[in-house]
Amino acid sequence: MASVRGPAVSLIGSSARSPFKVAWLFAALCLLASAVVGMQASSARAADAPMAYVPLERLTNLTTLSLTDAQTQQVQVTGKAGVPANARAVLLDVTVAHGTATSTYLTLWASGTRPDTSNVNAPTGTTVQNTAVVELTNTGTLQVYNNAGSITAGLNVQGYFLDDSGSGTGGFVAINPVRILDTRTTASIPAGGTLDVKVAGVNGVPADASALFVNLIAAKPTVDGSVSISTRGTPPGGSGPAYTAGGSVSQAVSVKPDASGYATIKNFQTSGTLDVLLDVQGYFSATSGSGDLFTPTTARILSPKKTLAAGEVLTVQVGGVAGLPKRGMAAVFANVTVVTPPLNGGLLVWSPDDPEPSLNNVFFPAGPSRATLLATRISGDGTLFIKNPTNGSFDVLIDVQGWFDGKPGPAVEPSVPPQPTPTPEPPPTADPTDPAVVRGKLQQPNGGAAAGFVVSVYAETVAESDTVPTTPETLTPLVQATTAADGTWSATLPTLPSEFQAQAEANGGVLNLEAVAEGSGGADQRPFVSSLGVRAGIAVNGTLSEAAVDARQDPVASTKLYPLLRTSELTAPPTVAQTSDDAFEAATDAEQYAPPEGKFTSSTSLVPQEQNPYLIGSTNYSTTTVTPSIGDYGASGVIPDGGKASATNCTYENQVVSYIVQYLYRYGRVLEGHAYWDATHSVNYSNYADTSWQWGVSYNHKKGFQVGGDYTTAHSLGMSTGWSGRGPYDAYQLRIPVRWVDRAYYKCKYDYRIDGLRPYYWKNTVKPQKVKAPNGGDLWRYGDNVESRDGYSRFDAAPYKNKIPENGDYCVDIGRHKKYSASFSVLGFKGSASTNRSTNRKQCIHMGRKTWAKHWIFADQPLGYKPKVKVFYSW
Repeated sequence: MASVRGPAVSLIGSSARSPFKVAWLFAALCLLASAVVGMQASSARAADAPMAYVPLERLTNLTTLSLTDAQTQQVQVTGKAGVPANARAVLLDVTVAHGTATSTYLTLWASGTRPDTSNVNAPTGTTVQNTAVVELTNTGTLQVYNNAGSITAGLNVQGYFLDDSGSGTGGFVAINPVRILDTRTTASIPAGGTLDVKVAGVNGVPADASALFVNLIAAKPTVDGSVSISTRGTPPGGSGPAYTAGGSVSQAVSVKPDASGYATIKNFQTSGTLDVLLDVQGYFSATSGSGDLFTPTTARILSPKKTLAAGEVLTVQVGGVAGLPKRGMAAVFANVTVVTPPLNGGLLVWSPDDPEPSLNNVFFPAGPSRATLLATRISGDGTLFIKNPTNGSFDVLIDVQGWFDGKPGPAVEPSVPPQPTPTPEPPPTADPTDPAVVRGKLQQPNGGAAAGFVVSVYAETVAESDTVPTTPETLTPLVQATTAADGTWSATLPTLPSEFQAQAEANGGVLNLEAVAEGSGGADQRPFVSSLGVRAGIAVNGTLSEAAVDARQDPVASTKLYPLLRTSELTAPPTVAQTSDDAFEAATDAEQYAPPEGKFTSSTSLVPQEQNPYLIGSTNYSTTTVTPSIGDYGASGVIPDGGKASATNCTYENQVVSYIVQYLYRYGRVLEGHAYWDATHSVNYSNYADTSWQWGVSYNHKKGFQVGGDYTTAHSLGMSTGWSGRGPYDAYQLRIPVRWVDRAYYKCKYDYRIDGLRPYYWKNTVKPQKVKAPNGGDLWRYGDNVESRDGYSRFDAAPYKNKIPENGDYCVDIGRHKKYSASFSVLGFKGSASTNRSTNRKQCIHMGRKTWAKHWIFADQPLGYKPKVKVFYSW
């Protein structure tokens, strides 16, 4: 008999929603449930082969149980509710109601010792749903345990899992959550109303997907009720959450689309309207052998419970925990329990290999504990991130109910459509007899053009020694230019002093420069300054290197004018402990710690926190019109960081005095290699290679940094760097050592108090100087494990793919601008690195002699065409 989701007080009912029919059916099912009390469990099936999923068109009733305190009941599943005898696991909607204990929970499992996990929590007097994945015994049974008090539990079938060989359907493809419906921006669903939603053939879900795993969210309901989703054209009554008025509630469920890709959402409220959100967490393929196959389990991976503070991001180890595989998992079914939350809220759960999603995938109301099953990808090293985006703290528990293996392939050779024809990209050229030109664009604080400003272009000495100079140096502009009406400027470099010509030659033909402009604005004539990193391609012995040509073709970059702190406003810069370099470096291995591009972010927080560089005290200078005049630097005072600059270093007005605070070594990500299965791979960063790194500028004494532009560093190790690795599941990024320089800058101004010149604070920077290993340090290090980017699911979706013969090889010179966000951290400045156009980085793969299905590579760019390829992946 089919079930229909109704008001929160009912577990099942008929499409007519008659209370008399509900009561009659409920009583009959209770009698049926009592017949299975005390039955003994059969042995669980051996999980010797992964499974594929078969969805039902609508939620189908299996049984209703009356459970007493600490009671276990056995339930026959196969042969009922559309579940065949050869089913190995079942996807259930578990509804609990009429609980007498203050709080209790249900645990479902196949047989044997009851696991220390839970599937659904049940407070007194409320109806609660959750989805559960449960393995079955050889005889098709499962166990249900109630922890406390008496309670009624309804079990309804969403679908089941079969051995892959007998399913006729495919595996699962997990995705970062994508929202396909938000009635808050369209029209709410009226009481008793329905809404048809296209779920397949859109948002990256193939039109022939056999089912989707979606998160159905009742958004801040104003009355008690329930909502469901089911295949369009079937009687409404699928899976979905029951709720009381107040906080948003979610339930992740399986839904099978109709032939046109539609499902139907039903609002079972008897009054009022309901706003509904629908997020896709993944889909099941309709093609046998495709997608990732399922293995059920019952494993608590976060125990004891963990307190999540407001804004906290917690790393949870999944691989290798509680009997789960250390590697080879693409995604998991995770049951997340929020323990007695003090406020309405939500959680984010996602893979560290993916960007942080913008959508919560767990919702809960304040009060009793609540469990939510979700499907989520996990990282190549087997971890998850869980974030509390609310303003309060609460405890969480996490159980894994199964995992998707990430390593299936089709039983026959995949059909690869004709590959897109790559558009030829001629190699860049430049005339070495042409002088080097640098350019940029200057903007007012509000983004408008800053016209009539003098831009001074500086070069700085790059010493070979790591010994920090004891005296500051005076910086003299190589060239100056004036900004045009639209704020643009350009300057032709003169013949370089021998020191900087040699510096460019040692840096692969690129000279890193900084373009600086200053002015003043506001009622207090506040000084303003801007700093922009520019690169000049310098001819060496009459020729231009690839890096030099690349630098000459840089697009015009822009920068704004920012207000400076006066000496009296300066406070001590952050300590080493506050910037926590080691912690930042470890944290930035995960890309979600990358700051917003070009934003001014804190140097003392692991999670990027954007700062307002225009706010000084209570004055906001973001709309100030800056003029090209010298600002008032204020009264004199003691330089607060004990710097080397003093009045004796000032010999003329507006002299720029700079000194090196320290040299710092950091390892940044620049390459990656992939060997998914029957293959070996290697990466090579040759002694002629170079890389562009973002550098940081601070206008508030290193309390926050902003991206100042790109600088190129040449390889100075004197040898090639890299590694080779062997599959299966071997994929890592390469991190190379870079020497950074921490500099402070002061401007010499007249001070009437001493009747002489004195240095005033200007800014701080952290800049990369060269690829160089510290004395006694590593020549290279492994970066992130990125094996989750390999495998059939990614291969199937890739636009470019090629097969390599058994025992064959393939190498590619990595082209320009494969960007690694949050590649490094220096003094809390988190920046990105990207490759310049060069033939001096290689990614290679060598295939073995096993089955053909493991000898494919794929990419986002055309393979076999050097300038386009950034990285290729393996299957």
